[in-house]
Amino acid sequence: MKKLTKLLSTVFLCATISGSVFAMSSSEMSIGGVTPGSSLDYVENIYGAPDKTQSTRNNHSIAYWGHGFNMTIRPNGLVNYVTTSANNGLGTPAGLAVGQKIQVMYDLYGAPSHSYSSNGYTNYYYKNSFGDGDRSHFINMEVKEKKGKIAEIICFESYEGPYSPADF
Repeated sequence: MKKLTKLLSTVFLCATISGSVFAMSSSEMSIGGVTPGSSLDYVENIYGAPDKTQSTRNNHSIAYWGHGFNMTIRPNGLVNYVTTSANNGLGTPAGLAVGQKIQVMYDLYGAPSHSYSSNGYTNYYYKNSFGDGDRSHFINMEVKEKKGKIAEIICFESYEGPYSPADF
């Protein structure tokens, strides 16, 4: 019985340590230095004015910079989604980028919160509290994989539950 207790304790300790090594902070959920919640002014100070913009529903807009780098901007001027879908040198602070093998994602972040397949892609999700004290406010990272390689990385805000801000 003592051996079993020691074994289970060791397994639990290893699981706890490995889980903490791969825990992803909200600051990791950014692309090219842009995190959901960043202001459009901040983005333009880094990348200049967008090459193109278009309006979407709910008075949001999509702004495009270069090849495969775009953001959805809320009416209040804050970034909601930031996306890279090209091997353009942009990635996460840990170094995850389009074109890398999917194993790099696992090596950097561990197992995702959940995943599913759709339209020839496998979509992997990581989720964390936004850190603003609102328990229903989350920051997420979605990694799309096709044929063993990262095809797209998306970081975005989300709300769960009955409440979300009017400008969301």
